[in-house]
Order: sequence, then C-alpha cells, then structure tokens
Amino acid sequence: EVLILPYLKTELGINAVINNLYKGLIFHSDIHKPVELGKITKAYIKKIRPDGKIDLSLEPIGYKQSADKNTQILTEALKTNNGKIYLTDKSSPEEINSKLGISKKAFKRAVGNLYKQKIIALEKDCIRLLK
Repeated sequence: EVLILPYLKTELGINAVINNLYKGLIFHSDIHKPVELGKITKAYIKKIRPDGKIDLSLEPIGYKQSADKNTQILTEALKTNNGKIYLTDKSSPEEINSKLGISKKAFKRAVGNLYKQKIIALEKDCIRLLK
C-alpha cells in the first residue's frame, strides 16, 4: 500500500508520483472508479517491471482483500436498494462500473462469494438479498 499523487492522463492510463519518490502508472484497465488528478489517494503496487517501471492498482492485490471489499460494496448497494439490484452476469462492464464502481470481474467474485454464503439469490433480471 502506497500514497500516490495522480498527475497526468495518457493513452495508457494515469501517471502518478508514488510516496513523493517514484513514478508509476495506473493502466486504464485497472481504473474502475474516478481518479482525481492532483489529489493524493491510496494505491497498491501491482508490479515492478525489469525496466524499473511501476504498475499501480487502486484495489488491494489478491483475491481475499479485493473480494472482501467488493462483497461489502455489493452488500451495501443491495441494502440501499430495498434488497435488490438489477445487475446479473449478463450486465455490461460499463453498467456494473456505473452502479457499483467496480469491475465486472470483481462483481462476479463478490456475487459468487455472497451466493456461496447463501446471502443472496440470483434471479433472471436481478440479485436479491436473502438476509
């Protein structure tokens, strides 16, 4: 976990200064929530490449950390929408991102996690909270 200062949007993603010392990049494919240039935010080092360049992620690295956070995001969305959210595995990545601020992959992990725990029911056009 590091603090970054995003400063420049490029065709690859957003360049950022890491802990006031290093330069890193958040690729567009790793951006699933708004990033404000000039605003210090928390990020995670995804990879340090052989050429010394640093790839960043806005989400914790690894299944458990991201699954826990995304499961919480989905649960909160269900609670604030009377126990239903009109998203399924057929929903577009853009629709999922606009409603929840997470990627489709993260959404599917969260759904799987909640389904295994019998907290949600999967319906044709929505997800319903059971508990």
